[in-house]
Amino acid sequence: METAENGSCAIAYSADFATPVALFDRLARDAKDAFLFESTEGDGRLARYSFLGVDPIISVEFDHEKAQVENHKDGTSKSIEIDNPIAFLRKILAENPVPPHPIMADAPFAGGLVGYLGYGATAYTERIAQQKDSVRSVPLGRYGLYDSFVLFDHQYRQITFFSARGEKHINELIKRSLVQSSLPPLRLDLPRASKDEIYADVTGPFTRESFIESVLKAKESILAGEVFQIVLSQRFTTPITATPIDVYRALQATNPSPYAYFLKCPGFSYIGSSPETFVRSNEGSVLLRAIAGTRPRG
Repeated sequence: METAENGSCAIAYSADFATPVALFDRLARDAKDAFLFESTEGDGRLARYSFLGVDPIISVEFDHEKAQVENHKDGTSKSIEIDNPIAFLRKILAENPVPPHPIMADAPFAGGLVGYLGYGATAYTERIAQQKDSVRSVPLGRYGLYDSFVLFDHQYRQITFFSARGEKHINELIKRSLVQSSLPPLRLDLPRASKDEIYADVTGPFTRESFIESVLKAKESILAGEVFQIVLSQRFTTPITATPIDVYRALQATNPSPYAYFLKCPGFSYIGSSPETFVRSNEGSVLLRAIAGTRPRG
């Protein structure tokens, strides 16, 4: 174990018999907040790193007017009126910097805020009307300030535990990582269900007729010059009996997208994948790969 002058600790182990998903299952099993980020290089090969974190030192949950801040260092919780959730997150990060560690100097992530902001937060950066309340009973946003995490290095088959809270906390993480995984074997050879069976309990906001009507209205708006592009999307819902971690494993096994994420929050989880890099920041330079159809402003 290496301890830096600022008290942060890091220790590395061989990853010969571990996977990021199994490690995440062990560490996040009893955690309120946790995350797992994985990526490939686009041809099925694993990219160099996967990141997973549990037990942030601070949790922040938003609605449009207030932030609920839980400080896990002292066990306090307070509600704060805010004008802008993004500005408030910057303030939290500036007041609680994660101390660096030499072992993590070259890693693309060395601690910080991890979470999500819903589409409703766009009104704080763009001049658009405030979105109505979410159709799902989830907060506008939730973030955790992670000063400890696990770095999974696929190139060198190495797991590095990092904690800014010192040796005691890092030993707790290691102990939790050794708990027997509860993951059953992932079976992809199950009998195929028919389309009727798959979609029997799926619900969405449109009927076929109302969707066609919305497409025609969108085309009229484009021809009138009111907008130049409309992405007409639907939210589908279906009941499931699988656990979130099993959904993530199935997504990873069947989806070719190079980026996958699992964000565990109290009472719900965000699970998904993305086909492309949106933005990457490295040593003061920002790489932006805009999606198709994006044009410069002005």
